[in-house]
Amino acid sequence: MVVAQLVLRIIITDPTFIDILFRPSDLTIQIISRHWRYARRPPDTALTASTLYVLLDPNHPRQIAYVRSNGLESAAAQIVSKILVGVGPTALSSKQQQVKALLATFAEHLGRLTAGRDGVDQLVFLMGIIAAAKKDATEPELTKAVLKATPLWNAMFRLLKKSAKPATASADSRAESVDPEVEKKYRLRMISDVVGTSANIFHDATFEYPRECEHLARIWANENLFGALEETIELLVTMPGMTSVLQIILHLPN
Repeated sequence: MVVAQLVLRIIITDPTFIDILFRPSDLTIQIISRHWRYARRPPDTALTASTLYVLLDPNHPRQIAYVRSNGLESAAAQIVSKILVGVGPTALSSKQQQVKALLATFAEHLGRLTAGRDGVDQLVFLMGIIAAAKKDATEPELTKAVLKATPLWNAMFRLLKKSAKPATASADSRAESVDPEVEKKYRLRMISDVVGTSANIFHDATFEYPRECEHLARIWANENLFGALEETIELLVTMPGMTSVLQIILHLPN
């Protein structure tokens, strides 16, 4: 957790530090990724996921300016590769083993979390790494494997269902200290992100992996996507643009 905190602070105060992270010999990203994989407390999983996401998709003005001025926009693939090495069973694991470990870790973390901010942090990281992997087809193993990641879809749809109602406080959760309106904001964000991510992945698969679409639809049905949608539909239809997103999901192969 300390490493992730230091990296977040340094890349904002001194964006040139980013150059060090890209060096093949530097293991900072691998260490943070390893911590993320084995973390169990929501604050730890949230901080490590947020740090890795910021490296994939900079959001601070200083960081953005440095990345753009040094032509690093296309370097996200290097970050993805380092993350995969970090979460892999060993440093010599195959790409398939690394991807399997990555998706299994997302499933584990999302399966433990509530629909609050911690869950949103994990889902944003998931969306970020999939987007980076799709860019220029740098990590095709990841974009294809997610279509068959049954435990991940199960965790996402259970989290979607949880989002229909206010979260209950737990020992490891931040829910007890969150204002009800803030908590509702994160629940709505979770609903939007789960449904939006599902729709985007299915839409892209119809072009990139059309033969996998039927299998993906079967996984969704088996993992109770439609039951989760039924629980959250009243909230979904009030969100701008969600009707169009739902049409993509409901237009599944027969």
